[in-house]
Amino acid sequence: MKRATQKSTTTDEAVSFLLKIPHLMGNNYLVADRANNFAIVEAHPARTIVTVDRRGFLAAANHYVSPEFDEITPTKPRHSTDRIDYLNSWFNNRTSPVDQRDLEAIQRTHDVEICPHVQEIYEGKLRNLTTCWAWIAHLGENRLYLCEGSPCESDYEEYCLL
Repeated sequence: MKRATQKSTTTDEAVSFLLKIPHLMGNNYLVADRANNFAIVEAHPARTIVTVDRRGFLAAANHYVSPEFDEITPTKPRHSTDRIDYLNSWFNNRTSPVDQRDLEAIQRTHDVEICPHVQEIYEGKLRNLTTCWAWIAHLGENRLYLCEGSPCESDYEEYCLL
C-alpha cells in the first residue's frame, strides 16, 4: 500500500498537498506556518474547500463551515456551530491583542462546550465525553503549550519543538 506523505514548510505547500490527495472521509484541517499564514482545509470525498485567513483569526470545528457543503451535510451539530459562533464573536469583540492567558481562558470556557463535560450515548453506552488534550502554538516560535486532559482541570505545559 502506498502512503501519501509530504513534508510541508509553508501553508501553501500543505494546502496544495491536501487539495491533491483523495479524501476517503470528511475532515477539517487547520494549517499554519512560521510566517503567520494559516488556512482551514475542509475536505470531503466530493470536494475540498480552502478558507484563507483574512483577519488574523480562523477556527475549525466538527462541521463544515463553507456554504458549499450545505447540500452535502445540511445538518450541523449544534454544539459545533455554537462553538464557532462563540469563538468568532469573542475575537471580533476584542479591543486588545490576544495573548497566552486569553487563549488558555477561551479553551477553558464551558459557555458553549469549548471545554465540554457531557454524557452522551455512543455505540449504545452512556459515556462521559470531555476534552482529552488542548494545545496552543504561537506561529514562528519553536514551542507549543499542551494541556493533557480538560483545560479547566489541568495546566498548560511548555514544550520546545526541534
